[in-house]
Amino acid sequence: MKTGGIGRYLVCGIMMVMLLFGLNTLVFADRQGPPPNGGGFEQDDVNNDGKVTKDEFKGPEDLFDKLDANGDGEITKEEAKPKDGGPGDPPPQS
Repeated sequence: MKTGGIGRYLVCGIMMVMLLFGLNTLVFADRQGPPPNGGGFEQDDVNNDGKVTKDEFKGPEDLFDKLDANGDGEITKEEAKPKDGGPGDPPPQS
């Protein structure tokens, strides 16, 4: 006599969902790291002078122009900081 037919499939299904969820969490857990194209201020500042010029910048030109807030042709660390409270920024004071 066979027992547990549907129960066995149910348990296997639940285990597969848990396995896939766990793998998904491991694969996508570090999405707050550097941009996928290898960019980031430290990587782009080739000569380590604390500024990124258009020649050093690895991203799109329109993004450079957006980040260069004062239009001097260089992006400073201050200009490169997220303006929307990105990861690592202190919470807003109330």
